[in-house]
Amino acid sequence: MTSLSRFHHLDKTGCRDQLKRTIAIKPSEWDALSATPELLEIADVMVESAVGCVAVPLGIAEGFLIDREEIVVPMAIEEPSVIAVASFAARLARVSGGFHTWASDSLIAAQVFLEEVSPNGEQLLQGCAPRVRQTLSSSLASLEKRGGGFREVRVARLPGTCVVRVEVLIDVRDAMGANRLNSAAELLRPLLQEVSGGRVLMSILGNEARDRIAGARVEISFEAVEAGLPDGADGPEAACRISGGSGSSQLQPDAWGHTRRAASHTVLAARNGGDNPCLRGDADGGHRRVGNDRCGPASENPLPLERRGHYYHARERHRRHPDHPLPAWSRAAVPAVKLA
Repeated sequence: MTSLSRFHHLDKTGCRDQLKRTIAIKPSEWDALSATPELLEIADVMVESAVGCVAVPLGIAEGFLIDREEIVVPMAIEEPSVIAVASFAARLARVSGGFHTWASDSLIAAQVFLEEVSPNGEQLLQGCAPRVRQTLSSSLASLEKRGGGFREVRVARLPGTCVVRVEVLIDVRDAMGANRLNSAAELLRPLLQEVSGGRVLMSILGNEARDRIAGARVEISFEAVEAGLPDGADGPEAACRISGGSGSSQLQPDAWGHTRRAASHTVLAARNGGDNPCLRGDADGGHRRVGNDRCGPASENPLPLERRGHYYHARERHRRHPDHPLPAWSRAAVPAVKLA
């Protein structure tokens, strides 16, 4: 194992020098890792022990019609074909009006867990929303000016325990909201202990975000599907195969009755019947190109968008149907194939 001596105490030049001495890095590899002085300065401010930057190709997916608006999508991604397939799908979709999206309010929960809460204390927590709102009023003032802020309090006892979970829902508008929610949870500790008579076990941002979701739907006509196929291929037949492939993802139980397929990351599946990495690639690429933190708060997972998508899928499949995949293609009543 390679050991770097007091690496985190060094400045960026010291880090780079020690890395060169300690690890057998080829000159070509070092050149790829190195950044311009300006980028290295930014990297040093953003992360600890910065030694360089890694470039990611930036491309443009074009031709999207989303909610009646012409959109081009910059994508920072290293996987071949994703941008081409996304643009291809966009051209097929626009013939029937493009993509139509929806989103819920941007509600995130600050969670406070309390131990040793009596049934009476739990009842008192149920009625503490006015005091919670007052406690958070100054810290949420800027959100309230933009139409966000405190929304409600939810209280639930964890089964078989003396622990009560208090969730405070806050509309964070367009913000990610992690720091704001963590601060809110900390601010509420004294109040919730006083009201409940219990003791705080932990206060933290809720990372499930089940009240902040978005979706999209699209219909692609048989003619548009056929236009994207090799000569002689049949649009209605391809649509049936897409729908059938999507349906089969719901109906592959193993010996324990579980499906053998997880969430299909699908934008358009005309080429392979229902399972395609396009949605994953589009989401990651779009997120990266604007420099968003894909890892999110308290996350060590390098692909949290996929993790969150699969988590949502796992939750929804039990809520709606135990073998329901997240995206589903179906053959519509009109001559089109539909994704919802």
